[in-house]
Amino acid sequence: MWLIFLLLTLVTFGSSILHTEDVCYGTKYLLPASFTPPVYNKTITYTTKGGDSKNVVNNGQSLDSRFQVIKNGIEMLDLTEQDNEAVLSTEEQNSINSASEIVVVR
Repeated sequence: MWLIFLLLTLVTFGSSILHTEDVCYGTKYLLPASFTPPVYNKTITYTTKGGDSKNVVNNGQSLDSRFQVIKNGIEMLDLTEQDNEAVLSTEEQNSINSASEIVVVR
């Protein structure tokens, strides 16, 4: 019984942590509201499909020229093939708070 409860909890809440968005090459991607100030005002990490990661936004300030903090959110500019299946994530005390996967289509 406990195993069924645990499985249902993981399926219910686990799927809500990862947000997947389909976007086109050369366009911009507006990050989900849960990533943007003032809702979230800490570090956002960009991780490529190959596993390389870097901080791109910290305390509401862009650390990467492809990311713009605008009035209604954060935009990622000029999507390329290398952005396909990349993950943007936020962290709270060494655990992932939320994540968004980018699926770039032609």
